[in-house]
Amino acid sequence: MKKTLLYILALALLLPLAGCNTQPRPPLRTGPSLHLYVDLPADGSYWVEATDRHVGRYAYLGEVLRIEGVSRFVYQFHVVGRTRSGETRLAITPRFYTVDDWLVSPHGDRMRPPEVETLLETMEAVIRNHPFTITLGPQGDILDSKGLTELEDALAGIIGRHDIRFDAMEPPEHIDERPIRRHLDQAFAFLPGGLVRLGDRWTEKPANQPWPFMPTTESIRLIDRQGDHYLLTTETEFTPPPESDWPTYTGSRSGSIQLDAKTRLGVAQQESIHWKRKRKRTPWEQFTLMEVEGATSIRITEGPVSRSPELFAIDRYPFLEQ
Repeated sequence: MKKTLLYILALALLLPLAGCNTQPRPPLRTGPSLHLYVDLPADGSYWVEATDRHVGRYAYLGEVLRIEGVSRFVYQFHVVGRTRSGETRLAITPRFYTVDDWLVSPHGDRMRPPEVETLLETMEAVIRNHPFTITLGPQGDILDSKGLTELEDALAGIIGRHDIRFDAMEPPEHIDERPIRRHLDQAFAFLPGGLVRLGDRWTEKPANQPWPFMPTTESIRLIDRQGDHYLLTTETEFTPPPESDWPTYTGSRSGSIQLDAKTRLGVAQQESIHWKRKRKRTPWEQFTLMEVEGATSIRITEGPVSRSPELFAIDRYPFLEQ
């Protein structure tokens, strides 16, 4: 059971999920053409706060287990260089990384093995001690990095040492060992590759996927201008390959992005996800992921951000209060 708990909690920890938000109806294509590209001021400095809430329900040996998870990643980035071709180099300094994951039994008992405590503490220390630099292209995609691969390899090594798997299973390919790069893609790499107008839609870049083991196709739409910000909405189609096990699941992912009209930073992002298994469990299945719902928010400010976060409406998730 110990390895089972480790597997479940680490899975919940490393699934980057995302806050439910009712989206306004997108308008028809209107207005002048816009060229949306990263335009950060030289020597500018910003703080990023990414918060994740998620709940998973798992069937195990005839019982339903509940996983509750909350994580918060705060880092500062500084513009250290720009090129005429539109590339921007950022120096990133992790500030806080906190995780609070629990396994809830069918009777309501909350538990977390000591091995998981050690895993989470080690991950936080590794992330805080690994500053790195990245180069963004005009659309926010990562063109180059220095120190990021070393951080990812360190995290992968920690996960590997904890032997997070079932004895009767192959190493689970859906454990995400590179969550930082995936977060950076979500935070920056969503701008279109050309001119757009209100109502236009474009497809996200392949690197910006929520989970590598669950293929999705996300479209982003520019729907409104509100003062100094543009409003974008995101919608995702769940497209698993037929030969995989994932067609037995159905799911959705949607959100919104408030884009600073001057810098083109997504200064307020929120996203929700909900998917569940369509097919009933067979008698020989010992462990089955039945349902997941979650929400994430990303805020970018001039900072600094407190270690003790304030409460925002965007951070309220009713599914955690059940």
